[in-house]
Amino acid sequence: MIFLSHNHADKPVVEPIAIRLRAIFGENQVFYDSWSIQPGDGIIAKMNEGLTSPKFVFFFVSANSLKSDMVKLEWQNALYKSTKGECKIIPVRVDGSQMPAVLLQNLYIDLFANGVETAIVQMVNVIQGNNTFTPQHMGFSNLTYKVSGDPQKSVDIVISASHLMEPNPDFLLLVTNSQDELKLELNGGQPHRGWVQ
Repeated sequence: MIFLSHNHADKPVVEPIAIRLRAIFGENQVFYDSWSIQPGDGIIAKMNEGLTSPKFVFFFVSANSLKSDMVKLEWQNALYKSTKGECKIIPVRVDGSQMPAVLLQNLYIDLFANGVETAIVQMVNVIQGNNTFTPQHMGFSNLTYKVSGDPQKSVDIVISASHLMEPNPDFLLLVTNSQDELKLELNGGQPHRGWVQ
């Protein structure tokens, strides 16, 4: 069972996630109060039923949920069960609110910083027991450049290694200038052997 602990005011964020989890795992496997508690049901009894044997409790941490006594009971119950190995509590950061001190040791899903799609992928990975790593630095380049000056008169192009040393860098700069109009030098004005065609 997957239990979604959240405050009613955060439903615009939580409900699309609940619907996606329902599509993947089935409605009977996702405790989301809007479909898990129906008219005529005892709210406390249904909440107790949902919290009896969840394997995963996703606590949506927000200013709203941190003020809610009911949500506090839910996540604290889950935290107690997690200390006995009965479930896993996974905080999901919804806004810029501070994580409760007792949960600071838990790695959380950062919905606020990474968006809904990334959060859903991470939640599904947690439930399925997959690694939640998603590459975020694929565009890394050690080399950066800065262009300054007036293109009609003189332009300086400064190429720098931002993190690592580049002992044998190769650069290709396409220009229409003649060779005598170009000047190549290393930092500090040292000449640089370059091939100009």
